[in-house]
Amino acid sequence: MKRFFLSIFFAVVLAGVPYGAHATEVGFVPSSGIWFSKQSVAPGESVKVYAVIINNAYPVVRATVAFYDNGDEVGIIKIDKLEQEQARELWIQWTPHPGSHKVTARFIHAAIVDLDGKEETLDSSILNTIGESSFVAPVASSGGGSAPVGVSAPIGGVLQGSGSVNATPTSALTENANAFAGDGVTVQVKKEGDKLTLNIMPSNSAVSGQGVSANAAATKEFTTVISKSSGDSASSTIIDRAKNTLETAVEKIKNVGDTARNVRETTVRTIHSVREVAEQGRVRVKAIGQSVRGINRNKIAVAWGGFLAFIALAGVLSYARWRRYR
Repeated sequence: MKRFFLSIFFAVVLAGVPYGAHATEVGFVPSSGIWFSKQSVAPGESVKVYAVIINNAYPVVRATVAFYDNGDEVGIIKIDKLEQEQARELWIQWTPHPGSHKVTARFIHAAIVDLDGKEETLDSSILNTIGESSFVAPVASSGGGSAPVGVSAPIGGVLQGSGSVNATPTSALTENANAFAGDGVTVQVKKEGDKLTLNIMPSNSAVSGQGVSANAAATKEFTTVISKSSGDSASSTIIDRAKNTLETAVEKIKNVGDTARNVRETTVRTIHSVREVAEQGRVRVKAIGQSVRGINRNKIAVAWGGFLAFIALAGVLSYARWRRYR
């Protein structure tokens, strides 16, 4: 349970209820919890904030999820019915104001409903943060020019009807972008086919005094050593952090693959269960039909037997009467 809790930002914890053994099977897909419809947003523009919840444990889950920007509520979504082995995509429209942002979400209400329709509200232990965005760079003020909001999506994707998860591995590279902030650089990610590239763009303020030439302010791939003077270690530190970020991204991509396989396997099991139930129903209907036909045949046989017995009895009585008056 501890390992699973670390692999996602949130897992429902039920203490003292009949379903406690399956509590970790209700939570967020993918593990990062929240992602965005755009990777950058200029001041005044809106962006969709996405999350996916899943229920693998209970017949029905009802819940209310709230989204927050720096702790201030920006949207609420109510889920009236999330059946077992189903996932639900949630989203809100959000327009960030100038400044730094951290988007989070949490359950503010949740209840389970058993097969008999009995509802049981989950206790306050689940009312914790269930997902949060990666670091979001400050939004420029109206007079600040072109600086965008660095809305970077944590690795994840939209849950499709087939039960698979479309991963967005490029976003994973920016998830730890805040690690570069102290070095006065901007991080940019691009994807060309299967190639993931992390670009490092030192700011003008970072150039001065760092031994990095002004021309080095142009975008550099993480594999390219930024020009630096002898003895300067700042750029080397940046490159090392970039490599570490790539290693983290690779690990997260593997985790998303595992999540996709688990969702797909759950979907396949559900389909097989439905087919089995349908087959059992078909067999039962067939058996009922055969029983009805057998009952009908028995009724016909009894009717014919009664008719023949009546004819025979009438014959016997007629013969006896004939013998009597002969």
